[in-house]
Formats: sequence, C-alpha cells, structure tokens
Amino acid sequence: MTSTKTQDTKSERHAGQNNSLPIHPKGRHARKLLRWLLVLAIFSIVGCVDGLNSYVTASWYPGRYREPLGRFLLWYVILWDVWVPFIPIVLLTGRRFAFDRERWYRSVPIYLLAGLLLSSAHTVLVVIVSFLTIYDLRTLSELLKYKPFVILSTFVNGIVVYGLILALGLAWDYYVHYRAGQLRSSQLEAMLAQSQTQALRMQLHPHFLFNTLNSISALQLEDVSAAQKMMARLGDFLRMTLEGNGEQQVTLKKELAFLNCYLEIERIRFGERLTTSMKIDPDALDVKVPTLILQPLVENAISHGVSRQIKRGEISILAHRQTASLLLQVRDNGSGVATKANGECAIVEGVGLSNTRLRLERQYGTEARITYENAREGGLIATIELPLDADDDSN
Repeated sequence: MTSTKTQDTKSERHAGQNNSLPIHPKGRHARKLLRWLLVLAIFSIVGCVDGLNSYVTASWYPGRYREPLGRFLLWYVILWDVWVPFIPIVLLTGRRFAFDRERWYRSVPIYLLAGLLLSSAHTVLVVIVSFLTIYDLRTLSELLKYKPFVILSTFVNGIVVYGLILALGLAWDYYVHYRAGQLRSSQLEAMLAQSQTQALRMQLHPHFLFNTLNSISALQLEDVSAAQKMMARLGDFLRMTLEGNGEQQVTLKKELAFLNCYLEIERIRFGERLTTSMKIDPDALDVKVPTLILQPLVENAISHGVSRQIKRGEISILAHRQTASLLLQVRDNGSGVATKANGECAIVEGVGLSNTRLRLERQYGTEARITYENAREGGLIATIELPLDADDDSN
C-alpha cells in the first residue's frame, strides 16, 4: 500500500513538471518566414522607387533608348530583391568579426573582402535572374560585350547596399548588447538595494526586541500584571511582523497597526506619564511606506522627550498626503535638542534613526528625506517626506 502511494505521488510530481506547454516549432518558423517576407516587401518597394526615379531621369534625354516602364521597374526590383538571400551572410560576417576600436585592423579588411566577394556574387546573380525572367538569355553575351557599364553600376550599387546592411546589422547588435547590459546592471542594482534594505530592516528587529525585553524585565520587579500585558502586546507585534512575510513596504494603515502595538507596550511601561495622539489624513491610509519606518522615530521621542522629564509626556503622530509626497511627523513635548551655528538640530543618531535614514537612502535615493526641528512650544519634530509612486497617485 505504501509503495503504491509513493508511485502515485511521483507520477503526480512528474505530471506537474510537464504542465508547461513548449512553443511549437511551426509557430517559430511562421514568425521567421513572416519577417523575411516583410524584408522582401521592403526591398521590393525600395526597388520600385529606385527604378521610377531612374526612369524619370532617363526621360530627360530625348532620343535615348528607353525600355517600357514595367520592364524598367522589374529590373530594379530584381536588383534589390536579390540582396535578400545575402543578408544572413552579411549579418553573420558582422557578428563573427565584430568591430573593435582597438583591433579595427582585423575586422575592416575582412569587411572589405566580404563586400567585394558578395557584391560580385550579387552582380552575377542579378544578371542571370534578369535574363531568365526579363530578357532573352541569348542576348547575355551582347550585354557583356557592349554594355559593361550596366554590370559595373550593378557592382558599385551592390557595394553600397552591402555597406548599409552591414552598418545596420552592427548598429542593431550594439543596441541589443547595450540594452542587455543596461538590464543586467539595473537588475544587479535592484538586487543590491533590496538586499541592503532587507539587511537594515532585519537589524531593526533585534534592536527593538532587546529594548522591549529590558522594559519587561524592569517591570517584573514592580508590576507583574503590567509585565504580562507587555509580553502579550509584544507577542502581538511579533505575530504581525511575521505575517508580513518580509515585506519591504506596507500600507500606512498597516504601519500604524504596528505602531499601535508598540505604543501600547510603552503606555503600559510609563502609565499616566505618557499620552499619545494621531492625526491621520484618510487619503493617506492606502499609501505604501517602508515597514517599521515610524517606530524608530517614536522610540527616539519617548527616550529623549518623555523619559527624561517629570511632566507628562505627549507624543503626536501626523500623516498628511500632499500633491506628490506623503508627510509623516512625530512630535514630542520634551526639551528639544541643541542647534548648530547654521540653525540645524545637532541630533545624535543612534541605531534606530541611522537605520531609518539609510533605509530611505537605499529605497528612494534623494527623493525622500528625514529632517529634525525644534518646535516653538518645545519638543522635537521629526519629519519624513516620501515620494508618491504611480500606484499611490491613482488612488
């Protein structure tokens, strides 16, 4: 019975691996054939334009022998269309002997030799095809004897067309390689930025966890019930964090839910010495923000604005959606910080604040910023300004 079940499981696994449908070869051949038919059509149109231009030019010379327009155009269409079978050879030559500015002396002679050979072969093929389709094959010897300028002009025209095909092929290959290099570079930069942001985010968890556990340890000697409530809130916070599955960004609504768990822990710790308030713009609740971006600011406000004073501490959180940015503010009613000679706040960044600043730099570059200023009525105001992306603008 066990072996039968194992075999069924293996067959299901193999069946799941073969669910992907391969691209049918006929589809690839059809697309390839369509591309070459398009190239043939383009060359035919160019041949008609070239033939019409030559016919009009020849009409300015009275008394000169002119063939009928239809035969004239057919000659030039053949002249251009015969190049189509040679295009893969020209492109292969360009790729096989790719041009290098440092070693140009190797590729240029090969390009010239290939041009002479292919143009000669093209001229011979044009003459043969035209006399098999338009003229009488018996007049071929007469053409070679009395009108060599036709063959010479065909050869010179072939040199020009060869050069154009080769130049376009080299330019296209360069563009493809350039775009592929850009894509690889952007992917590597994105992976590096994501890994750096993830590392910074993971540093924040033990920092917050150790501080909270220290608070719980201190409360166990004074108020066991409060310590148990704090443990419960810490469990809720960790559960919400784990449910995030390592998300780099969450909605502001979810971020505020994280923050409320932390604030409940701190309100249990400080009791009546701490009051908190939130003023949140309803339009900002669905905006994406970095995970745990507010907690370090609130922690800093509590550590330096509440715990160091005798009066009741007040923490205010504000979120306001502007035209092209989201404004997040954390304000306390402490004594503020010293200022520099230029008026800027001389704030000392610890693990939490420096981590927050680095995360903003990694994720947004210069489009996001964090600033600090002393409030007129006392206390410190920490402000984060985040750019709104296209998804946020559409809400």
